[in-house]
Amino acid sequence: MKLSHHIACILLFSCLFGVVQAASLIPLTPGQLKELQKKEVLLVDIRTPSEWRQTGLVPGSHPLMYFDGEGHADTDRFLTSLEALGGTKDHPVVLICRSGHRSSQLAQILLNDKGYSSVYHLEQGIQGWLKDGDKVVPCSSC
Repeated sequence: MKLSHHIACILLFSCLFGVVQAASLIPLTPGQLKELQKKEVLLVDIRTPSEWRQTGLVPGSHPLMYFDGEGHADTDRFLTSLEALGGTKDHPVVLICRSGHRSSQLAQILLNDKGYSSVYHLEQGIQGWLKDGDKVVPCSSC
């Protein structure tokens, strides 16, 4: 095999690896989320209305349910609502759920299937936020 072919293969692999790295899920601690809130990010709480009423919301987050109480999702409806909030494939989005499980699932869908490039999730969800002693606000639209 020629040296130029080896170099081309290495460059191709590097480019592909870079794309995978750029679209990887980014978990956040409560402290990291507070720092990120200082920038223009879209915070979306994907829990259910009863969960929002029970604990409140991270300040600045938008309640936008993805999974219903039975675990079913309507991705198209969610994406339409996300876009109405200003969410685009290139704009950073932070997802919040109860424990971090649902938000990580949705983040993987947005990254791997829907072409989003910058998706974060609160790794321990609202439970970690509250455990860290951070404040919440009531959900006015719930």
